[in-house]
Amino acid sequence: MQQVRNRTGHDFSGYKISTINRRLERRMDLQRIHEPQAYLVYLQDHPEEIDLLFQEFIISVTNFFRDPHAWLSLSEQLPALLKQAAQTGQEFRAWVPGCATGEEAYTLAILIQECIADWEQPPAVRIFATDVDQTAIEKARVGRYPRSISQFMSETFMRRYFSAENDTVRIGREVRDIVVFAEHNVLQDPPFTNLDLITCRNLMIYLERDRQGAAPGTVPLCFA
Repeated sequence: MQQVRNRTGHDFSGYKISTINRRLERRMDLQRIHEPQAYLVYLQDHPEEIDLLFQEFIISVTNFFRDPHAWLSLSEQLPALLKQAAQTGQEFRAWVPGCATGEEAYTLAILIQECIADWEQPPAVRIFATDVDQTAIEKARVGRYPRSISQFMSETFMRRYFSAENDTVRIGREVRDIVVFAEHNVLQDPPFTNLDLITCRNLMIYLERDRQGAAPGTVPLCFA
């Protein structure tokens, strides 16, 4: 863990030990190393392995509308939050830490677009989506996904918000333009402020319980 922090600047001490151990064991198995001390020596002699271990740590499983019932619950609460922003003339600001390749952030953006589509004076919307993995962030900005994502959402949403590009689909510009992606470590870096909503379903499941309470800021709604 210390070697990863020294080389990458990222501290994984708040992540679930069970998750870290599984991913350590996977790297050890791939290198055919059976003893932790031997793997520690290997890391010291092969710093490129630290980079691979870091990538192993930050792998996250995500998809569009993961846990549909939870997103349905959020969709029922969004109108009131958005209406409040519209009435005060303020920008509606949401933050999605641990956004990985963008599916959770774009899911939120789709729900917001659905909510305000017919409003005469909708609020301006800005969604900040962050992750420690710069490679994932770059993929998220592009917004291109395999066609298989259609299994996670309705045909209506696929037609309305995605366009076909060869053997992939790409989320539309009207959705991409309201999401700002950036590299950020929620356990180390200062939080975003003046927020109306935080969604961090793809983050909390990887953190130890005592660090889950460190979800930053006081906001009207934290969707975890």
